[in-house]
Amino acid sequence: MTKEEREIFEYAQKKIVEMIERWEENRWSKAEIIDMLTAHKRDAIFRYPEPERTIWVELYEKNIALRDGSFDQIYIGQNEALPSQQTEKPKPEPVQRETENSIKLEKLKSIWLTDPRLSVEDFIQKGNDKGFWNDNFQLTLQRSSSTYGTGKTFLGNIFIAFKDWSIPNHLDYTEGGRIFCEVFNIKIKESTKEPYKAFSSANRKQIAEIKRTFGIR
Repeated sequence: MTKEEREIFEYAQKKIVEMIERWEENRWSKAEIIDMLTAHKRDAIFRYPEPERTIWVELYEKNIALRDGSFDQIYIGQNEALPSQQTEKPKPEPVQRETENSIKLEKLKSIWLTDPRLSVEDFIQKGNDKGFWNDNFQLTLQRSSSTYGTGKTFLGNIFIAFKDWSIPNHLDYTEGGRIFCEVFNIKIKESTKEPYKAFSSANRKQIAEIKRTFGIR
């Protein structure tokens, strides 16, 4: 490993450990942590050039393996012993809801630019203030409203409007559509041929309204 690769490795390892410690402090379950590490791994594949890509991806994979039982020891550079069993205490409902919302924010961050014009937190808050969704990320736009579109059409308009502004332009619309639908509780039928088609094209007038509302220039 070169000096540059060693520095990248140490930095990536430090950041991943900090994330995991923060999630554990918030009482995330093992399954929730694995889901989020998997989302970050997918993001690393698109976000980083080599050799960063390989280093980040391998570290995510090893931390995932640690938690799904594939590893017998913690891979964070110290090889601490993994407790054989941990009993997870049920979370009180307000804490559970807060955790679920935190997971959704992290999912959005996995498809957001590193240095966005509008952060995920500000995006969610602004949409909430405008009445687009509630505190549980349920869309609240009325079907009769065609100013922004509704359901998947509305989310697809946001996805396209935010490209090159807060979302990478190269991000595949199926990946973006999947994340947006998961975050905003849109159920997708497995039998649907192109479930994320709404994220590949959009209504110009509706996009213009979304850009105006979120201040996209």
